[in-house]
Amino acid sequence: MKMESANILKNNLVAREKTKAQLFVERSNRLEIVNKEREERLGKWLTKTKTSPFAVDLVAEDERI
Repeated sequence: MKMESANILKNNLVAREKTKAQLFVERSNRLEIVNKEREERLGKWLTKTKTSPFAVDLVAEDERI
């Protein structure tokens, strides 16, 4: 009886650790995808707004004049 309980506990512990590892990997993959998409969006907007007049530092421009 004791041996059976110990085996069940061991199996539950192994299953829990597998699940935790799997969730960690999935979360890491998801975060990697989110970060990659964020970088792509940022790059896209930086390219789009590169020639924008609003990107000029108006205070520095006024002091230069």
